[in-house]
Amino acid sequence: KRLSALAMNATFEEICALLWLGDQAQDRRLFSSNQMWTVPKTCSAAGKTGHDPLDLFQEWLPRMAAADPSQFNKTLPVVAECGARIIKAFAGLLAGSTKKHSKSIPIAAILAGAWKSKLLRKREQIRLLDTCLVLCAEHELNASAFTARCVASTGASLYASVNAGLCALRGPRHGGATLAVEEVMEMAAKTGDPTEVVARYLKRGQSLLGFGHRIYRGFDPRAAMIFQLLDAIPKASKEMRRARQLIHAMELGTGLAPNLDFALVLAL
Repeated sequence: KRLSALAMNATFEEICALLWLGDQAQDRRLFSSNQMWTVPKTCSAAGKTGHDPLDLFQEWLPRMAAADPSQFNKTLPVVAECGARIIKAFAGLLAGSTKKHSKSIPIAAILAGAWKSKLLRKREQIRLLDTCLVLCAEHELNASAFTARCVASTGASLYASVNAGLCALRGPRHGGATLAVEEVMEMAAKTGDPTEVVARYLKRGQSLLGFGHRIYRGFDPRAAMIFQLLDAIPKASKEMRRARQLIHAMELGTGLAPNLDFALVLAL
């Protein structure tokens, strides 16, 4: 219940403050540092032309590190501020914005400004993005989080640790899973027959990413929270109907339920 309440009501910044400093109320101070990094003008085109976001992140992390004299300061407040600085920079790179964002503009609002969704109102976009970010915030020991922790344990800077985690995220079985889910969804929508699409994959011995989880044996509760938000949006009804047809086909063919990756692709 606590996780559900946080995911449906808290902001991403509040969760960062809670995880890093143990105090949700520290979010404003944490993300209002005068040292917030802004996106250089040379990045604006790349941020808006469909370039791989991971390429942008990994290009600019070393530059941010070189400009940060406190990158090896391991005191908790400094490390937390560095994390906030990296996150806000990533949001700017994703949005392809060169504007110096007001310190009070939330991460979800920066991202929503570049989303241009035809289905959701701005307020709905921000809430959905916050919920998705919150649900992805703490992954314990998945591949990228584990990689980042290993590198951090050597005394490397947070910039280097995050960069290492991004390397792991590039794998097709990890961050690449959402691309595979998107491909299946597009194929099912194009053919109008999700059962046939699922059967085609299974006949070739291929697994369909976006379904099944080692911990959540049934419907992933994180996916369920995103579905709850999408179900409340009338304009998303057509997409939700298609998604449920694909889910039904997968349940019949494999007995697997959707996980967070599936819900993220559906939401975004």
